[in-house]
Parts: sequence; structure tokens; C-alpha cells
Amino acid sequence: AHPFKVDHLVLTHNGTIENMNQIVRKYEIKERFEVDSQALALAINKVGFKVLGEYVGFAALAMTFEDKPNSLFLYQGAAKVYHYDKLLTYE
Repeated sequence: AHPFKVDHLVLTHNGTIENMNQIVRKYEIKERFEVDSQALALAINKVGFKVLGEYVGFAALAMTFEDKPNSLFLYQGAAKVYHYDKLLTYE
């Protein structure tokens, strides 16, 4: 179930990754995963955002890192990652 947590990365994803098996083999993802979203979290944690440039399919995802609690990374479609830092908090 979403979100997926791998080390300090927390990811939620909506979409289908058509070439996930290729990405898993290329980056030698050895951990078990149940769905493509979880495999994507493992790949991003291992090699970084570059894996998004190899992604075939359409999706949207949001990521944050526990060690950067006020940051949010968003991705939609064309392998462009948007980074928001120092998010506003409302009390």
C-alpha cells in the first residue's frame, strides 16, 4: 500500500511503469517488491532521479525524504522533477 518507504525516501505513485522489469534488471534491484511503485522507490533510492528518465509509461509521483522534512519532490510525465523546499506550515 502507498506510500512506500525505502531508507529515507517516502514515495507515492499513480500510474503504470511499462518497463519496470528492465529497470529492475539494469540497476540490480535485489529487494522483493509487490508492485511497480515499490520497485520504483527501490530504484530511486539506489540510483537517484536519473531512473525517471528511463521510465516508460505515464504517471505522477510525490516524494519526500525523512532527512529533508520540509522538501517535496514532484514528477509528472516527462522526467522533470520539481523540488519544493521550505514548505509552508499552517497552524
